[in-house]
Amino acid sequence: MRTVSVSPRRYTSLRAWSVVVLTLAFCAAIAVSSASASDQIYFSDTTDITSLIVQKINAETVRVDLSSWYLSEHSISIAVAKRWAAGVPVRIMGDRVAIFEADAATRGEFFWLASQGIPIRLRYNPTWFPEINHWKMVLLAGQNLAIFGSANFAPTELAPVNSSNYCDETVMFADDPAIVNGFRTKYDTMWNDTTPEPQSMIGPGPYLKNWNDACALESNCASYYTLYPNPAPMNVNTARLEPDYPMPQDMVWGQGPDFNNRLTTEIYNEHSRIDLVVYRLAVDNITQALLSQFQAGVPVRIIVDTNQYANRLWPEYWLTHANMDKLYAAGVPIRQRVHQGVTHMKMLVTSTYATNASSNFTANWQRDHDYFVAASLKPAIYQAMQDKFQAMWVDQVGFTTFSPQPPDAAVQSTPTSSTVGVSTIPTFVWNRAPFATSYDVYLGTTQSNMALAANVPAALVNNPPTTYSWTPSTALATATTYYWKIVSRTFATPVNPAMIASSAIWSFTTSGTGSAPGAPSGPSPANSATGVAANATTLTWSAAGATSYDVRFGTTNPPPQVSTDQAAASYTPAGLSGSTTYFWQIVARNSNGSTTGSVWSFTTAAATLPPGTPASPNPADGATNVAATSTLTWSASGATSYDVRFGTSNPPPQVSTAQTAASYLPALANNATYFWQIVAHNSGGDTTGPTWSFTTAPPPPGPAVPNSPNPPNGAIWVTINPNLSWQSAGATSYEIRLGTPNPPPTVVASTPNWYYAPPTLNAGTTYYWQIIATNSGGSTPGPVWAFSTDPTAGPPAPPGAPASPNPANGSTGVGTTPTLTWTSSNATTYDVKFGTSNPPPQASAGQSAASYAPPALANSTTYFWQIVAHNSGGDTTGAAWSFTTASAPPPPPGTPGSPNPANAATGIGTTPTLTWTSSGATSYDVKFGASNPPPQVSTGQTSATYTTGALANSTTYFWQIVAHNGGGDAAGPIWSFTTVAAAPPPPGTPTNASPANGAAGVGITPTLTWTSSNATSYDVKFGTSNPPAQASAGQSAASYTPSALANSTTYFWQIVAHNGAGDTTGPIWSFTTAAPAPASNIVIYASDIPAGALHGNWAFANDATSPNGIKLVSADNGWATTANPIAAPADYVDVTFNAVAGTPYTIWLRMQGLGNSKWNDSVWVQFSDAQAGGSTVYPTNTTSGLLVNLATDSTAASLNAWGWQHGAYWLSQATTVTFPTTGTHTLRIQIREDGVQFDQIVLSPTTYLNVAPGPVGGDSTIVPKP
Repeated sequence: MRTVSVSPRRYTSLRAWSVVVLTLAFCAAIAVSSASASDQIYFSDTTDITSLIVQKINAETVRVDLSSWYLSEHSISIAVAKRWAAGVPVRIMGDRVAIFEADAATRGEFFWLASQGIPIRLRYNPTWFPEINHWKMVLLAGQNLAIFGSANFAPTELAPVNSSNYCDETVMFADDPAIVNGFRTKYDTMWNDTTPEPQSMIGPGPYLKNWNDACALESNCASYYTLYPNPAPMNVNTARLEPDYPMPQDMVWGQGPDFNNRLTTEIYNEHSRIDLVVYRLAVDNITQALLSQFQAGVPVRIIVDTNQYANRLWPEYWLTHANMDKLYAAGVPIRQRVHQGVTHMKMLVTSTYATNASSNFTANWQRDHDYFVAASLKPAIYQAMQDKFQAMWVDQVGFTTFSPQPPDAAVQSTPTSSTVGVSTIPTFVWNRAPFATSYDVYLGTTQSNMALAANVPAALVNNPPTTYSWTPSTALATATTYYWKIVSRTFATPVNPAMIASSAIWSFTTSGTGSAPGAPSGPSPANSATGVAANATTLTWSAAGATSYDVRFGTTNPPPQVSTDQAAASYTPAGLSGSTTYFWQIVARNSNGSTTGSVWSFTTAAATLPPGTPASPNPADGATNVAATSTLTWSASGATSYDVRFGTSNPPPQVSTAQTAASYLPALANNATYFWQIVAHNSGGDTTGPTWSFTTAPPPPGPAVPNSPNPPNGAIWVTINPNLSWQSAGATSYEIRLGTPNPPPTVVASTPNWYYAPPTLNAGTTYYWQIIATNSGGSTPGPVWAFSTDPTAGPPAPPGAPASPNPANGSTGVGTTPTLTWTSSNATTYDVKFGTSNPPPQASAGQSAASYAPPALANSTTYFWQIVAHNSGGDTTGAAWSFTTASAPPPPPGTPGSPNPANAATGIGTTPTLTWTSSGATSYDVKFGASNPPPQVSTGQTSATYTTGALANSTTYFWQIVAHNGGGDAAGPIWSFTTVAAAPPPPGTPTNASPANGAAGVGITPTLTWTSSNATSYDVKFGTSNPPAQASAGQSAASYTPSALANSTTYFWQIVAHNGAGDTTGPIWSFTTAAPAPASNIVIYASDIPAGALHGNWAFANDATSPNGIKLVSADNGWATTANPIAAPADYVDVTFNAVAGTPYTIWLRMQGLGNSKWNDSVWVQFSDAQAGGSTVYPTNTTSGLLVNLATDSTAASLNAWGWQHGAYWLSQATTVTFPTTGTHTLRIQIREDGVQFDQIVLSPTTYLNVAPGPVGGDSTIVPKP
């Protein structure tokens, strides 16, 4: 027995033994059929996979090989360490990024495992994305078992937290020799690290480093020796231990092209149904394959993780958003996760294969294991995966219909707003926006007449450009003020126009003197176009410098004038005829003159008839016994798209809009009647079909009662390592219960296998077991069987770790008289520790029941408890669990009071809302009517309001409230009120708007006024959108003062006037605020900052090269926080400054790193209230910040004393910000790597908006104060 270390000779002797034995095993494995393997698949939403893995590790006696991306489940680490301490060889592979950069919990586990002396190697080269080690597997050599799947070794990924908080994962336990031998060889060659990876971007390697070598290079590993100053020696033997077995034909060993191409092949080969669970989908070939098959009529269903769809962290992640939107726009049915946790599966299910994969659907190669489960070879595993997708698809609690999300707004760069003297052929530049797939450029001479000038596609790649641009092909007018904005679009925008985000509106003035507008150009429809739709055709054009237009249009040439002096560069003619040529001409005007354009023409298409009435429904109208997996199909001659209405109500609600396929795959329940209706569309119009219906078949019968137990019921002298088996006709999965109590506890929540090999049992012990058989028709429990083990088989294994605590660990709101229960395999007695301290004191010893009822507990108190399980083989102490009791029940509610209307009030309106108060009440009964006492009209409502509906005038009404809570009831007095006499006429339409409608140059603190005859109160709607949102309700004054407004912004407002007779809604008015006052550079020297603003490791220092000879420095203590800023930092500087609202400022810092070292050259920058793209960025007291890194690449060759910087070379970050208000703001600088120094901060709206004040190295610039 050893404690921590292993002699190198152990591997030498083991290898000599292995070569003989494994060579024989290899020869034998060739002849073994994979179909005979007892593989199992588990799903972590319902199964504690952690316990199953720990059980298997605990049983291993030959070798444990483990590889992880994240490893934070300590019970797995403990099991591995115990095997190591017992003399079992162990090898662990991890990843540098996961341990030292991505996950502190994984780093802690690896620290602990390394301190035990367990051999560890890390994937280290290249040091960062994309070639990570993404394996999540355990190979147990003695049990011929490989455990692998999508789940990391993390608590929440391997077991559910509760019924609504879980991860969707697949984990396979495979003893198929073909699979296990593949893992043996692949792990062995990776560990040995002498075999080149053909897809690696660094060539032949080496790719790995031993733990001690890697730790010595990492600043985040410095604490390892602080936590474990005397770690056990680690001897790493990299020699091969396994022969070169054949690789499994359906295994792909990496993310990237090979996996994506195989997935694409299987999708194109499928003609029945394609189901896909997506965590991340960032490649076009899979998306295009799904679209092609869907458009060819193959049913496609997709489930996506909501957070990954909306993940802004890296541009690569934005591609999932783009691909999901593309599929959504095509009408592909998609559902998304709403339960807590993560949908982390990477599972494709066709009629021939289902994937148990660790790879995401992305382009970059990395180390992964992706297994295609063949339905023909492993039917039980395949069926379980197919059933799991169906269960997820019809789950109305954990998943919901996909709802696309809009893109972020772009932030413009140049021309800067309010710039003058701009070229007449300017280049418009803006920053990329997350989730945008293209950008519409709008341009005009007023904010109200901006027209679409161009659409610029986004680069849908892993590393897109940080900015996009557009240059007009014709010159703009001279000496003219233009307005421009960028509208971000997604692939969902064409079918859901709300999926856009608009930038701010900026303005600029071109150089030169005034001139007449440019000639009208860019006609749409194009000149001489044919086949133009005769319905809803809108003519558009452009003319540089134009402020208004005359439109001439008709069937003669030249055409007659139909519109004069209109502002919009568009015109929609009415009532066009088919197969007709139309002529049109535009006269562009401005204050300097007019320019007449050419006469253009187009010819309309022949009239298109609306589509035929939808027909040929399948299922047929009125059909019964329809399968719950049916796809709806129909036909409609001439249709180009369809709206689908479907549901259990008649008429049914709309569930799909403008889809091109004449099929729809709904989620159906058994034994239910559904109604559906199709609306067919084409350019000639719409045709609504009849409402059809069908009724689904009742659920299939449940499985047969489990029978034919092996060992037989009542068997004795059974081996302590039995293989249990049974039969149940029609079953697709089984719950297995096994243990010494009767009834026995659950040991496997769900498995497709009709056999089970439990861990080693106790000798001479009676065990009870029961099988619950399940299929889609329900569950059937079998009888409880029993058998007794061989009493001569030796001492039993210690009991399993206590688990399945009830109340669950961390539970709240627990009653004061709970009964604690738990499970522990093979335990015969228990000690119970229980109390309010941690660890808790012992409360019961040697009891046989797996339950404990403590005396009555106190309310609102946290209790701790722990179970020690015993049997004749030893003891096992479980984790310390806790729960908190519920609060004491409240006193009864107070007597209802404060009635509104007041008791006996008169002149009350005929549609009153009754309100009242009652302290401590949680619900109410309302009694109301014209009789006394009044009748009950509402029961158990939670709101302290009740709306009566229309009442009669001049009538007395009575009402009473009964308040309830957990402590009792309280009935209030009977109140009354009398309604007003008949109402006067409604108020007049609001008029006399001030500011006047369309006013410009309005100040940013206006008071809005209006008039309305007979009005008694008003609702005010106000904002930058049209129609505006409500800003005030029921006010009596005919005036409204909004909070300070933004400059150069158009606001819309509307008044709804009220009196006792009704409401009158006024028109929507608008005005535009004046442009802001110009802003100047903000320059802050280190000497400007008061000493009280310096915290922690910041201090002043003298430097003759700094302004006023002062700089700010931090001592190099080897400390860093590279992942993100700290919400409550110890080491920071707060700087205050004054800025103008709505003005873009670019921030620059002059910095240097102590010793020109890249470990001393970065800070985090945060603001009190900065914004970018309309959203708050880098707020203080959070973990979000602007990373400013002086070095320009990973070699840090650019570091040379002082230099100017405002970002980090490997990140795309917003460095130009605005502030919502004019006045004082705060900037915070946190240490990212200590040893960093700075002496100047510049926030520039002009001079340095797009260029640094000085070079990135060797700088001597001192920026002057404005």
